Amino acid sequence: MQKDISLVISANYDRPILFHGTPSRFIKQIKHEGLKPRGRQYVHLSVDQEIALVVAKRKQGISFIITVQASKAYQNGIKFYQGNKITWLADYVSADYPNFSTSVSCEPEYSHRLNY
Repeated sequence: MQKDISLVISANYDRPILFHGTPSRFIKQIKHEGLKPRGRQYVHLSVDQEIALVVAKRKQGISFIITVQASKAYQNGIKFYQGNKITWLADYVSADYPNFSTSVSCEPEYSHRLNY
């Protein structure tokens, strides 16, 4: 998949942590393989837990908010691209950097009622 050439690797990356919301069914795989784009162009990471929580609640089933040791990942060669003010992107984040001890689980939130 061709990458969007308008994104620039951040030379001034300064965030110690980022957050990633994901369905619980992917936790085991992430622990072993890291964060992958899974059909998207990039791994999407949020600047704060509240934003990641909003994103995660849109997904089906129970979701988790994973804390990512972004500063450590950046220092070890993981490239981050600033998507916008609240989102950072990465090609891949290895399993060394997600921190599951500080993860938060949440139930999905539906914006409409189901009519039967």
